[in-house]
Amino acid sequence: MPLRRRLLMLFLPLMLISLGAVWLLSQHLLLQRFDQLDAEQLAESANQLHRELHQQMSNLLTLSRDWAWWDESYQFVAGQNEDYIASNLNTDTLDNLGLHFILFYDDQGRLFEELWHLPAAEELPGLPLPRLHDPTLLKLRTLSALARAGFNKPRQQASDSLTEWFALDRRPLLATSTPISNSSGQRLPNGSLVMGFFITHEWKKTLENRLLQQLQIEDNPSAPGNAFVLDISAKHLNSMAWLTPRQVSGEHQATRLSMVNQQREAALTLLLDRSRPIYRQGQQVTNLFFIGMLLILVLASCIGYLGLELWVLRRLLLLNQQIGQIGQDNQLDRLSLEGRDELGQLAGEINHMLERVEQSESRDLAILNNIQDGFFELDINGRVLTANPALEKMLGYPSGALENMDMLQALSPEDASRARQLFREAIRGDGNTLLSVPLQRRNGSYGHFEGRFSVIHDSKGTLLGYRGIVRDVSGQVALQNQLLELAYRDTLTGLGNRKAFLEQLKLALDEADRLHRSLALFYIDLDRFKEVNDRFGHEAGDELLTQIAERLRNSLRAPDRVYRLGGDEFTLLMPGGTLESSQRLAARLLTALHEPIYLKQVMVDFVTPSIGIALYPEHASEAATLISAADAAMYQAKQQRNRACVYQSDLLSPAAENR
Repeated sequence: MPLRRRLLMLFLPLMLISLGAVWLLSQHLLLQRFDQLDAEQLAESANQLHRELHQQMSNLLTLSRDWAWWDESYQFVAGQNEDYIASNLNTDTLDNLGLHFILFYDDQGRLFEELWHLPAAEELPGLPLPRLHDPTLLKLRTLSALARAGFNKPRQQASDSLTEWFALDRRPLLATSTPISNSSGQRLPNGSLVMGFFITHEWKKTLENRLLQQLQIEDNPSAPGNAFVLDISAKHLNSMAWLTPRQVSGEHQATRLSMVNQQREAALTLLLDRSRPIYRQGQQVTNLFFIGMLLILVLASCIGYLGLELWVLRRLLLLNQQIGQIGQDNQLDRLSLEGRDELGQLAGEINHMLERVEQSESRDLAILNNIQDGFFELDINGRVLTANPALEKMLGYPSGALENMDMLQALSPEDASRARQLFREAIRGDGNTLLSVPLQRRNGSYGHFEGRFSVIHDSKGTLLGYRGIVRDVSGQVALQNQLLELAYRDTLTGLGNRKAFLEQLKLALDEADRLHRSLALFYIDLDRFKEVNDRFGHEAGDELLTQIAERLRNSLRAPDRVYRLGGDEFTLLMPGGTLESSQRLAARLLTALHEPIYLKQVMVDFVTPSIGIALYPEHASEAATLISAADAAMYQAKQQRNRACVYQSDLLSPAAENR
């Protein structure tokens, strides 16, 4: 396929992908920002609505205090102003004040005087039928709701006012209660003044004119889910509201603001429904921008392709043909292209580079072929690209057999997972990374190798693979394992020694604490063992200990383990062991060790075990105290021999206390 067609096939998908990316970015980033601006406007409208409702609560509280903190009101409740009602209160007063009722309560919380001017049924939201509007019933429900909220209760301070939203059978109202005092507010209150108004369609229209926002009163206010809390705190008045998350439907967005009463119930819910003008305008702008950019890209692509064809492609194709011939038959040829333009200069630089590469590769190859350590290069998937003769010899492969081999297959699954983790750490870090893994040789055996490796990057920083140097340390590892085995193994019986027991006991206690399970510790001592050494010699005693250890080992079930502390003392760990299970195991041990032991031509039937048992956490919670408890139980068992005893708190022997 001609190069120009390849470039065209490469350029067209890139252009389409770029256009698609621009389209997606414009739709998701720009339009998301425009939508966020619409959401901020809606949230600001909701906050403004909350502030307006709070201001109405504040205005009603101020009006209530003006009437309650008035000498004539104070004298009226005290029975000293009989002309108060006639001269101050009538339905015109309620209309002028924007109220639907004013109530007077005495200092006992009893209704003293009331004045009502209820709105008509068609003025109230949420009442589709006029017959549902019963003024008498509405009054009774209002008085009952006010009483439940404590509006009629006497208060000691004149400043102890209450302002609350109520929802009475889908009829929201706002009311306030202020203690009645003199004009200065210093006299002890002798009653309460309650005034309020119902939410009407006229009130809603007035609120809409102030906010320049369409509102809708919800018939059944309820606690919205996942709502935000809005709170305005003032010196004598706090108001809290719930704001629901924004709901988007087409070109409209909506949210609900619910005013909350003292019982944290929604009393008044207003629906704010707005259009999304910024989002709609953003859609139009992004569409125009995309169409314009598409036309510009098409025109620029045509001009660029013509220029590329006339001034670059023909010359570049000739250079490409000559470069393609370099390296055939393992020969580093030279470019014959000449010229004073950039492509001619490029051909000259490539020739100089080929000379340097040839010299460098010859030098590196000579070094790698003569070093004793193994050298390797891997691709990013772990396949061998290069391996020197030393590495091939270490693994037992002929020359060239390691190429394209997956080195991770020469590792166990656990070591392969650890190697992948080392590769990831090497990519994130700088410099060389330590490597210590067992590799499988060609004959199936494993050798342990140590070394360092690093990552390979190209000039642009792209990861190409890994290279490193390793050496065979199998002999050193085998020696270390042998020394470690000697440090933790009893040479006579093959059981774990005291050091292994103490370390394993700590691990077992930690595991039992983490898993909230029990642990049983057995302390075993052989009775009359000294007689064997005295009568038959130490060799016979050693052989008896070996057979005892074998019987103990055969009596156990995983994960129980037995150890020899020294002499004729043994210990046994039983993870998860309870009182019942440890006693069953002790019975098996007594049975197994009760059988006579044959030492060459001698039968020994007088050596019996004494077993002490201590349980974690019943008897002890630490290693030292658990050992002391088992030791004390063992001494108790030795009183009669050939028996097992479970630790009791009063059995701690003096010998155990000194250990």
